[in-house]
Amino acid sequence: MMQLPGCTVLVTDSAAMGGMWHCSRDKSQRQLLTGLDGPFGRYKFDPKSLETGAAKRSFR
Repeated sequence: MMQLPGCTVLVTDSAAMGGMWHCSRDKSQRQLLTGLDGPFGRYKFDPKSLETGAAKRSFR
């Protein structure tokens, strides 16, 4: 979970084929990423437009 400006948060699901959501104070939700299977990639995120970029692989 990560807090963003404007009382909004990013929430990720760590389950297989999980995703990432943007949640607002008014309880609206927007799914930003789908099909995530573990924390092995990095995505650029623009908090103003709520857009994600292409994944960059990162391995432990």
